[in-house]
Amino acid sequence: MCTECFKSCPFDNLSLQWRSGGWKGGFESNGEASQAIALMVMAAVYSLTVHSPWPGIRDMVNVVDKTDWGQFGLYAAVLWILALGVMPLLFWLFTSLGLRLTRQTEVTTATVFKQTMPAILPLGIAMWAVFFVETLMSNFTFVLLTLSDPFGWGWDLLGTAGMPWIQVWPSGVPWIQAGFLLAGFGLSLSSGYQRWLRVSGDWEKALIGFIPAVFVYTAITTTMLVYVTNY
Repeated sequence: MCTECFKSCPFDNLSLQWRSGGWKGGFESNGEASQAIALMVMAAVYSLTVHSPWPGIRDMVNVVDKTDWGQFGLYAAVLWILALGVMPLLFWLFTSLGLRLTRQTEVTTATVFKQTMPAILPLGIAMWAVFFVETLMSNFTFVLLTLSDPFGWGWDLLGTAGMPWIQVWPSGVPWIQAGFLLAGFGLSLSSGYQRWLRVSGDWEKALIGFIPAVFVYTAITTTMLVYVTNY
């Protein structure tokens, strides 16, 4: 929403489109389900790469200044394996475990995987909000600059062009981030249970089947909470 794409595109062929959230319906393919998982993984990786206190991670992707393509290739390979292999496989295995615990043989793991994975979207979007909040609060000056000159045409609608750099409530950023994480975690738990309830048709089986995935959601949320509140 920074409109930078509008400013930089030389062909004037950009548009904005509102789309409904994917968790309102089921996924049609395993690829869509894996995309939802990759969305969450990318949010965590972006936060670590851009905002973490560990410059070594940023150096790995800074090929302009460091020109170390070997490190960049290693970073890309680890990211692809994690986002497209390890995490989708983990959720697939935990979905299969949920079916085994409930002794449901009338449905396949692939079917349940597609039906239940939209539940991860609230947590994934919350993790993107964690990334966005820190970016917005620390670079709020650029928001005001964009509002004054949204298309880079030399306007000064609000009189904020050339204003000094301002950070908004930096000490409150971890609290806001933690709030987003807990909200996303709660929504994912609620959505996941409801989706397992549709699969099993029984509340007890739904709870048992969803428990393996709950451990994954909890581990991810706890890790991110520790990160945002300590670093």
